Amino acid sequence: MKFQHVSLLAVALSTPSLLATSIILDDFDDNTVTGWSSLGNPLGADHNITESGSNLTSEVIANQANLNTHRGIVSDTSFNPAAEAGFSATFVVTSQGALAPGANGMFLGLTNDNVTFFRTAGVNSFGLTFFGHGTRTNSVSGVSLVTNDIGAGGSATEGLIIDANPSSIQLASFQDGFTATLGADPAGWFFSVTGVNDTGGTPTTISDSGTWADAGSDYATVFGGANWHALASNQGDPANNTHTLVLDSISLQTVPEPSSALLGLIGVGFLSVRRR
Repeated sequence: MKFQHVSLLAVALSTPSLLATSIILDDFDDNTVTGWSSLGNPLGADHNITESGSNLTSEVIANQANLNTHRGIVSDTSFNPAAEAGFSATFVVTSQGALAPGANGMFLGLTNDNVTFFRTAGVNSFGLTFFGHGTRTNSVSGVSLVTNDIGAGGSATEGLIIDANPSSIQLASFQDGFTATLGADPAGWFFSVTGVNDTGGTPTTISDSGTWADAGSDYATVFGGANWHALASNQGDPANNTHTLVLDSISLQTVPEPSSALLGLIGVGFLSVRRR
C-alpha cells in the first residue's frame, strides 16, 4: 500500500479561487459607465466614454491645433500592491482605431494617481507601452514594459525600461483587438500580449518574465507607498484629431500573502491519495 503526497503548490494551482481576490472585474455589459473616469494630458479634447454591446468605447477628439492628445480611462477603485503578495491585470481590447497610437503611444497598466496625468513628474506608473517613444520606452512599432515614463524628450531617467520589444507588432492588427496581461510580485514581473501580428503579418504572442534584480529595482521601490489604479490611455497620431480605444473587459486581481493561502487551503494542503 502506497501514499502519494500532493504538494500545496499543486493544490494552489488547481484552486485559484482560494488564492486570488478580484479588485476589478468589469465586462462593460450594463450599458452604463460606472467606476471609470477620464484622465489625460492638458491638451484640449472632447472625451466621450460610452458603454454598449459589452464594450466600453473611449473616443478622444482634439479641439485645438496640437492633435497629440493623450487620454483614457482610469479606475475609481484602487489597491495597494505593496500590501499584497502579487497581482495581475488583464486588458481585453476589442479594437484600437487607426491612426493611433502615436507620439508616446498607448498605455495599459497601473498608475498611483487617478487625478493627475500619469506622465506627470511625481506620478508613478507600471505598464505596457505600445508604439511609444524611441528613447523613453523603446517601444517604436512594438511594446515595452516600463515604469514612470514621464515628461517630454530625452530618456526615461525617471523610470525603467524593464523589457523592450521594438519593431515587433503590425499596427493594423490592433484594429481587430488583442489581449494584454501583466503582473508582478516581490520576486519579479511578467507580461503577455496575444492576438497581434508581427511586422510581417503573422499572428504572434509577445511575452516575457524576469526578476527585479535583473531590472535594477525591487517590488517595494516600484509599488511602495501608494494606492494604484487601472489605466488604459491612448495618444493620437498627429495627422488625426480623433482616436478611439474599445475595451471588452478589464480585470485586476491580487494574490494573498502565503500565510493567507495556507489558511485558506488548510485541510487540503497536503493530500494523501491512497493507492493499492
